[in-house]
Amino acid sequence: MRANPYGKSPTLDLSRIDFFEPFGTVYIGLFLRYHRSRAHLIAVNSPTNSRALSYLSRVKFFDRFNVPEPDTTRDFPSIGRWTSLNDIIELDPDRNTAEDVEAKLRSLVIANSPRLPVGAICEIVVELVDNFVQHAKRGRAVLTAQYYPQTEKLVVALGDWGIGIKQSLAALEKYGDLASRTDAECIVKAFEPLVTSKHEGGMGLYNVREATQAVGGTLRITSGDGFMTIVGDRMLHGNMRSALSGVQIELEFKAKV
Repeated sequence: MRANPYGKSPTLDLSRIDFFEPFGTVYIGLFLRYHRSRAHLIAVNSPTNSRALSYLSRVKFFDRFNVPEPDTTRDFPSIGRWTSLNDIIELDPDRNTAEDVEAKLRSLVIANSPRLPVGAICEIVVELVDNFVQHAKRGRAVLTAQYYPQTEKLVVALGDWGIGIKQSLAALEKYGDLASRTDAECIVKAFEPLVTSKHEGGMGLYNVREATQAVGGTLRITSGDGFMTIVGDRMLHGNMRSALSGVQIELEFKAKV
């Protein structure tokens, strides 16, 4: 993002991006929502690459995040085989969101890759959806997914711009000491056994991690300026140069040979 030296609104320049992955699409959209909620006006330069522009149009990025859609997207040809949800789904607490997501995700996986563990994937994603819906207000949490045929890989991205892991845990007396810790340290804590900010049951992030690892998946999470990547038994965490309120997650699943 670049600022205008003459005091006008800053511009988020996407013009030179030629490929969007689900996580990047969700993160950018939530970034725009977060700043607009604080009356920070941000202009957006749309991609000039037709493939990138077509993807954003197909998943309804412009509609979902209130970004002007270029007229050229109307000229894109239809695609015969859909490999994505073709939407950025709003995780609305007033609807049966988890059931809707599960049905759409199951259909996407079965239509594209019968070798993916569809039952386990849906269980993991539904748990995370329920978690986001429980903590998010209307218009905060979203989800999208994309299947990549050449690598037989499914990527699911979801997130919100809510209070984030640090504030959510530190609000509870037993985790109050986390208020003075970094976002990365709080993410690590959130993945420990039995750690949760929920008042009722659920898998918790530790069990989400275990379930993801059991099917050979990869989990990436950001909150504030902290991040964690979990691949197999390896866990890498640290701080980023930028920060976004809330929690954003990417899940990656590959078909087993």
